[in-house]
Amino acid sequence: MLTTLSYAGPKTIIELAKVMVLDRTTLGRNLRPLQRDGFIAIEAGKDDRRKKRLVLTKKGSSVALKAMDSWGDAQTNFEKAIGLENTIALSKLLRQVVKADYGTQR
Repeated sequence: MLTTLSYAGPKTIIELAKVMVLDRTTLGRNLRPLQRDGFIAIEAGKDDRRKKRLVLTKKGSSVALKAMDSWGDAQTNFEKAIGLENTIALSKLLRQVVKADYGTQR
């Protein structure tokens, strides 16, 4: 969540849930500890003060940068383990899964 906010910038809970392909209520529950521990803050929207936006704090940005470094290392190790071609194929397949609309198919 922190790295997504780092890349995507401030988002409402609904916007962040869409980006992360998560249920809004699930995301909200998972954000509470991050807010409590000072990694994110909730601010009023610039255009509409009733809309609340999630923003990274300095502490959250620092942790997100460390996480991105660790993710890069993990990605490199994963590619070495299963091969670049398989990594690319898996990535394409996962994108298809995310794009699929399961709610309308019966």
